[in-house]
Amino acid sequence: MIITLFLLLCSASPSFELYVVNTSYGRLRGVTFRSSDGQKNHIFKSVPFVKPPLGKLRFKKPEEVEPWKGILDASTYSAACLSDSKYGTSKQKKISEDCLYLNIFTSERCLSSPCPVLIYLHGGAFNIDSAVMFPDQFIIDHYSSQGIVFVIPAMRLGVFGLLTFGDEEQTHQNLPVYDAMAAIKFVRSEISNFGGDPKRINLMGHSSGANLALLFATSSLIDPDMKLYHRVIALSAPMLFNDQNKIISRSMEIAENLGCVAENSTFDISQVVKCLQEVDATELLAAQKEMESINHRFTNFIFGPPFAKFNQTFEDYRSKIPGRDVMIGTTGHEMGRSLSSQENFYYGSFMDFENRVEVAEKFEADYKSGIFELADESQSIYVSAILYSAALTAAGGHVYLYESRQKPLPNHVSDMRYFIGIHRESNRTSDMDILESFYSKMLVNFTKYGDPSPSWDMYDSARRNFYAVEVDTKAGIYPMNMEDFHRNYADYWLINMTSFDADVTLKKLNNTPIVISSHDDNSSSLFPAWNETEIKDPINSTTIFSKWWFYLVIAAVVFTVISIVYCICRELCWKNEESHPLLR
Repeated sequence: MIITLFLLLCSASPSFELYVVNTSYGRLRGVTFRSSDGQKNHIFKSVPFVKPPLGKLRFKKPEEVEPWKGILDASTYSAACLSDSKYGTSKQKKISEDCLYLNIFTSERCLSSPCPVLIYLHGGAFNIDSAVMFPDQFIIDHYSSQGIVFVIPAMRLGVFGLLTFGDEEQTHQNLPVYDAMAAIKFVRSEISNFGGDPKRINLMGHSSGANLALLFATSSLIDPDMKLYHRVIALSAPMLFNDQNKIISRSMEIAENLGCVAENSTFDISQVVKCLQEVDATELLAAQKEMESINHRFTNFIFGPPFAKFNQTFEDYRSKIPGRDVMIGTTGHEMGRSLSSQENFYYGSFMDFENRVEVAEKFEADYKSGIFELADESQSIYVSAILYSAALTAAGGHVYLYESRQKPLPNHVSDMRYFIGIHRESNRTSDMDILESFYSKMLVNFTKYGDPSPSWDMYDSARRNFYAVEVDTKAGIYPMNMEDFHRNYADYWLINMTSFDADVTLKKLNNTPIVISSHDDNSSSLFPAWNETEIKDPINSTTIFSKWWFYLVIAAVVFTVISIVYCICRELCWKNEESHPLLR
């Protein structure tokens, strides 16, 4: 009787209404919610897409999920993947190593007529954040009720996803990439059961998730025929990669700290991995946190398999990309003016510099001279946007580039309030409401049709055009097409720094001393210091002495002074003679 009454109450409330679907692996029971306009939507949380990465599966590629019996409850979120949340503003309430699940948002309209799918890859440098931190109501209102099946998969983070000793048989590098690939393949196989069209799967990511999305878009190894997924949206993608030797060094360090490397013995990778697999997950996370206290962090992945070949250059990689339709977004201030905390050679790692150490030293010297408005990670986002937009366009893809410039400060996470519903300010304005609606339509239109707006020009490499996204109704400012996307930073890296790198190579060949100095006259004019007013001297004192007219002016001044002195003296002398005759 009590159970029956409970079920009746549940069925009477939209928040507790349950919905069951069948998959190839078993049945799932999700929960039903109403959108703000009254549409019925269904959420399926904690959907397993691979085996839990526990025990011997720790540090290994994901394996296919096993079928389950009965109806699996999919009404609540799983734990977030293990991370040190002190580095982020979005604290995870519950964390666990058993975290590889995905969350699916769909609707009655999609279950009746299949809708395009959008898989969102979360950011956090593969070190923080999660797939369970985003507001349900926002996703329902902005995506599932708009005819989009929205999916958020989890990925292993930190040491659990990035540990490697350089031996692919024992530890596989870039595990978050393999986790995301497994999620995409699961969605491709099962999404029709949730109202999604498997032939219209699209990807969207922010920050490190955008790195991943853009690599999926451009890799000639993962989906060269463009059959696994369709369009891609990459928001604030730095396209920065970690150094393999550095990650191996971090992996050795944590193994030694946990007593998995015996002193005075031969290093046996298989034994070290076996030892680390037996360490309790909380102890492993604690060891990671201890290393982070001295800035030895497990962040970002290595440029290589499975999306690129070993030792492949960026230029060669970009020359082989498929012509996929991609939207690339940035913000006007991104990471601000603070340098990243990585080692020097990390600066400029988004390009193929032969002399990485000297390039990093040159960049740091220029940075300290005060010429930059924004620092290295911001610059990498802008220059990477130009490089990948050009490569995709050349391959036949349709690219739409935009930049959020919304006041008060368009930083790296400020537009997340508009497309995923977090970091929302309390003092919202009507302009922000307009912009939120714009973002929703922009992303939904591109996902469905490949064209965000009729007024938005497709990217042209010659013009480097972009859509400046800002709303200020009082000033009459609305989103508009502009050109020369961050020309100053593009010139600095693609012209000035590339020339510097070539010059260093030549000096090394000729055994000529290499002197690292700060910016030259050309670059100084490109980068006014942040929040400073540029004051231009009408006369350039460094070159004035080479001008002939300078000496003419000096001569005229001297002649005038002498004439005045002469006249004054003469007048005095006349007065003197009148009062005191020379001859008496």
